[in-house]
Amino acid sequence: MATTNYPGSLDAYPVPNNGDTISVADHWLGPAVIGIETELGTDPAGTFTDVKSRLDSGLTTQIDMWYLTSTFTNSGLIDVTGVTRYWSDYKGSGMSQSSGVFTFPSTGYWLINYNIYAVAQTTGSFYNGGSVQYSTNSGSSYSSLTYQLTAARNTSDYVSTSQMGYIPVLNASTYRVKFQVQAASSTSFATPYTSMIFVKLGDL
Repeated sequence: MATTNYPGSLDAYPVPNNGDTISVADHWLGPAVIGIETELGTDPAGTFTDVKSRLDSGLTTQIDMWYLTSTFTNSGLIDVTGVTRYWSDYKGSGMSQSSGVFTFPSTGYWLINYNIYAVAQTTGSFYNGGSVQYSTNSGSSYSSLTYQLTAARNTSDYVSTSQMGYIPVLNASTYRVKFQVQAASSTSFATPYTSMIFVKLGDL
């Protein structure tokens, strides 16, 4: 009975000569093919045309970046509603959004990076920052994924925060993400440095 060394090592069987009689049970090709199939598993190309295309694309299949469309001044806690996609050549099908509420193109583990850049407009602004909010029920309710504040003491103080978290998106139809900014007193949140980055880390 023929055997194979794959995937531990490559087989080095001799090529049969023309006219050689080899039984199916003794032919080395069968076990080698089975070894390859076992190592690759089922559907190794995934959604790609072939395995090479999948490997060439890298493990990251979705990357998208958005930013605050225009600078605005505010105090208190509000949702960010005006955003614009940063790059036209984003990877994958990209995120969709309506008035700052984002939906995911597919299920999977999604990394979210939220950067806030702000300028205090009054002395004693104290805290500035914001949060990433997510919903699993189409926006009926939201929970905080990340939340970060920093301090600004004087007029024209520049402050920034950067926060990161991931969401296991179980249902692309019902999961939502939105972004908030918060300030103790009048603060300008600046474009284009206030931004959101989405990266799909992998499938569930």
